[in-house]
Amino acid sequence: MCSHPAAIADLRNQITILQAQTQTPPLVCDHADYETRLTTLRNELEVARQTPRTAGTDKDLRRELDDMTRDAREASEEGRNLRMQLANALSLAVRVAPPAPDQPEDRGQKFPDCPDFSGSDRTQLRGWIAQLRMVIRHTPSRFPDEQANMRYAFNRLSGIALKQILPHVHDNGEIGLEDLPAFIQLLEAAFGDPDRVATAERNMKEI
Repeated sequence: MCSHPAAIADLRNQITILQAQTQTPPLVCDHADYETRLTTLRNELEVARQTPRTAGTDKDLRRELDDMTRDAREASEEGRNLRMQLANALSLAVRVAPPAPDQPEDRGQKFPDCPDFSGSDRTQLRGWIAQLRMVIRHTPSRFPDEQANMRYAFNRLSGIALKQILPHVHDNGEIGLEDLPAFIQLLEAAFGDPDRVATAERNMKEI
């Protein structure tokens, strides 16, 4: 029979106490801090997206201005080169263009100058007008416009007929009438036959 029961019991108690002290407590995983930091970062990102971008620094603005100035200078230089090329092309075209053909000479019937009309004999007016129109019609190179037509007709007047048109002649040589028909109408009003039918019948009887 064992004579040390108290010592054995004491040893058992010590073993139990040691086992209790050496037992590792269960691990507990706590992510609360990480969740908080993640939420904070998400909020900062959302605020950054909603905040409008501010202007760049002075250095960025200066760089952008330099780029724009350089682009404008290059565009101006290119435009100047294009204008020079166009001017050279036009100059070359003028030099190599064939000369304009000379105006063809009037090859129709050659008409003498229209006689003068003085207005002293009204019966000559119709014949004078017909001769005037014939000369102008068949020598167009001499009469390029209505002023040329009227100046020629004026130079074929004399006497009281000349005085009838003279008030319409300006100091610069221009005649202040619309065209040759207006010129002729003015002469007909002053020197035309007031009754052409009666005159024609009288001439027929005389014949």
